[in-house]
Amino acid sequence: MPKRPSLSSTAKKALEKRIKRCAGYDLLASLVVEMGDEAAAADAIWQALEHDVFDEGTEWGLAIAAAETEIDANRAEILAGYLGRMTPSSWTSILPGWPWWLDQIVHRAYGAFPKAFDDASASYPPWAKRGLVFVKKRLGAAVDPSDAAECALALARGLSGGRFGGSSIPLRVEGVESAIEVVDVESLRTLATAIDPNVAASDVWHEALVASTLENRWSDVASVASVLRELPLPLLTARLAARWCSTSKNNSNSYTMSEALDVFASRHDLPSELWAEANSLWKVDGGDGAPPKKPLSTLLAY
Repeated sequence: MPKRPSLSSTAKKALEKRIKRCAGYDLLASLVVEMGDEAAAADAIWQALEHDVFDEGTEWGLAIAAAETEIDANRAEILAGYLGRMTPSSWTSILPGWPWWLDQIVHRAYGAFPKAFDDASASYPPWAKRGLVFVKKRLGAAVDPSDAAECALALARGLSGGRFGGSSIPLRVEGVESAIEVVDVESLRTLATAIDPNVAASDVWHEALVASTLENRWSDVASVASVLRELPLPLLTARLAARWCSTSKNNSNSYTMSEALDVFASRHDLPSELWAEANSLWKVDGGDGAPPKKPLSTLLAY
């Protein structure tokens, strides 16, 4: 990639102050208000990414704001270079380190300007290389079969990274643009099948999915219900007992009684096993701000 123009220290400091001043829920909108021009605000965002004018508190806001802007050849080059320096995401990722909004912008940029990414990808860390393989495969570009297989398996492992969020993942099927709404493990498997059908149908993929579910960082019961239904009873109750039971879904670390009932209703646990788990939970309820165990204990007992 050709060397790009540098930014003077004075201009860099001024841009850094502006980004910090406008940082928040909607960085792009705040910059538009301050600068009075949407095009100028978008240019400021891309200039900050190009010259690393961000810190731990502003980097993700900048990248998300960039995803809301138009992509041209110049910005594709900036994005391709930035992927080699970017901090991987630790939450709400479709793939480990690769959130859905980053996927959206790279998908758009690679579809229009693939050479910028192909030229820069040798310097990418593993998580970014995997993300680029994910994009290329869905666009019908050539990828190494072993990279596609690893990417499909990583989708199962990525479940532990947070919520599905109903992410719409674009892909090209026989030249026609389409999308897969990823809302649960079944739609996740459909997406993995588009990357590598053999891996998605394998026992290895399913084992990775179960292992990821056991990490208990998924957002809601419904999204992983098919996996929860097949877990040994002690493993299932341990995962639910680590979460808060509420009358309505109010955060990503809770479950409702109706969600739990739906899972248990389709299982074939013996009454004696359910009673033993209920009794065990009742005895250890409470303490150190942990979620109460009695709601789940009562459900199992009756």
